[in-house]
Amino acid sequence: MTIPKVIKKQRCTNFKTTRIPQGQSEILSASHEELFLTEFISLTEVDP
Repeated sequence: MTIPKVIKKQRCTNFKTTRIPQGQSEILSASHEELFLTEFISLTEVDP
């Protein structure tokens, strides 16, 4: 249970750090969004 929470926290921090203003959110690379969504889904399944 501890490991998923750590990864979740790390993922949120990284996303907030690399996030851009809403007007430019589309500039985010597709690979970055795909990775973020994949991690978010897997973490949601592990720790709902």
